[in-house]
Amino acid sequence: MKKIILRQWPLLIFLLFYFLIAFFTYKSYGISIDEPDEYLRGKLLYNKARGNDKVLQEDFVIKKQDNQDLLDHNHLHHALLYVFNGKESFEEYHLLNLIFASLIFIAIYEILLINLRRQSIAILGTIFLFFTPRFTGDIPSNPKDTIFGVYYFLSLSLIYISASLKWDEKVKIIVLGVIFGLTQALRVLGYALYPIYFIYAILTLKMEKKNIIKSLLNLLLEMVLIFFVSYLVHIISLPYLGADPFWHFWELIKVSARYGWPGKVLFFGNFVLASKLPWTYLPVWILITTPIFIIILFTVSLLNFNVKNKLFILFALSLVINFFVFFVTRPTIYDGLRHMIYLVPQIVLMSIFGLTYLLSKKGFRIAVMILLLISLLMVAKDYIELHPYQYIYFNKLAGGLKNARGKFETDYWGESNIEAAKWIRGNVIKSNLKIYTCGNEAAIIYYLPEAKAVKNAAEADYAVCWERMDDYKNIKGRIVHTISRQATPLTYIFKIKE
Repeated sequence: MKKIILRQWPLLIFLLFYFLIAFFTYKSYGISIDEPDEYLRGKLLYNKARGNDKVLQEDFVIKKQDNQDLLDHNHLHHALLYVFNGKESFEEYHLLNLIFASLIFIAIYEILLINLRRQSIAILGTIFLFFTPRFTGDIPSNPKDTIFGVYYFLSLSLIYISASLKWDEKVKIIVLGVIFGLTQALRVLGYALYPIYFIYAILTLKMEKKNIIKSLLNLLLEMVLIFFVSYLVHIISLPYLGADPFWHFWELIKVSARYGWPGKVLFFGNFVLASKLPWTYLPVWILITTPIFIIILFTVSLLNFNVKNKLFILFALSLVINFFVFFVTRPTIYDGLRHMIYLVPQIVLMSIFGLTYLLSKKGFRIAVMILLLISLLMVAKDYIELHPYQYIYFNKLAGGLKNARGKFETDYWGESNIEAAKWIRGNVIKSNLKIYTCGNEAAIIYYLPEAKAVKNAAEADYAVCWERMDDYKNIKGRIVHTISRQATPLTYIFKIKE
């Protein structure tokens, strides 16, 4: 026990700090547009599993009108969240999301400690990830993308840990099978873990100079067994797949490949169809929303490619394969970096190797540490100024949030509606209040249950409208309050009836 504490004390201090922030802030976060549907489907899956609803027994396995999301999307994680939050409080959902995400901070510390054997560097990996607003800021209210990101990172981490600590073969197959299964059940993209694992294992075998033929046959058998376990987990967690494990699997792949969204996204000041984005969309968003010090250190790590470090190889391989898949398939993505947010923690981990390289140069050490401290303080300042909407962070390359306005999406989730609802409650005294909302109506009604939502702005007493798609320009009324961060408007409150 004493050895564990001595080994983990930096992580334990960080987790204490992290959980204190979580418990003091979880009631501050707004409700994102997708949250109500995600949690509702989790609740429905829970009720289906208990067999309490005959209709649900069919809705999850048989195609009907308007039940596609129940068939194709896995909500096992959300069903588990419902188990711990039966009263369906959004605030408690946010707290549970924050608690669950602590696993990724633990994982990044552990794999760096195993690999580099330096607590000071390992904890910096955890700190770097925490000070990456586009990931950490999404944790409370994004019940889809960050959850997949955590599972994906845990999968990569367990690949490395199982090999480094030379786990028993049976334990390895079961653990990797379960985590792969949970990951691929969330998104078909999780199946990319298999080529990553296979190529990584081949490279590792060459490095260890083992009997290649025999080791290759053992590897293939191991992967087959891992796949069987993972596929079983996928079947258990997705009833539609369980109803027909073969043909429905191909249906899932086809649905994933042709998934579309008819809307437009803002890119360099122009509205572009999400299905016809230029190839530069993902690189640009990574470049302008990742803290600059992470980008610099990540670049240094690539320029000094460490072919002898197994952890470096694993995550470099993952990034190469995932970027390759993206550029070849060109999937429909929107809301900035949201769909690809699982790549961010991998970039953060890679940046640590850039840091270790610079610290190995004696003449750079002091300068690097000073610049690093300044960079972390600058991000901390943005955290405080943007709270509780850290997910709208833009770095200095984009000119910050203020300069990014009108060029890129800002509050695409509509989370600032929580502040609009609280302002109306504190400043408007009227019974039977009618509210019109652009975009995210759920947040307003949740925090103003006594108000009535209307679908026509002309019928409302007040309208709450975000800047997205310039929707606010269509509202005819007087602006009485603006929700802003860093001198940048996010949401407007209009008085319609004087």
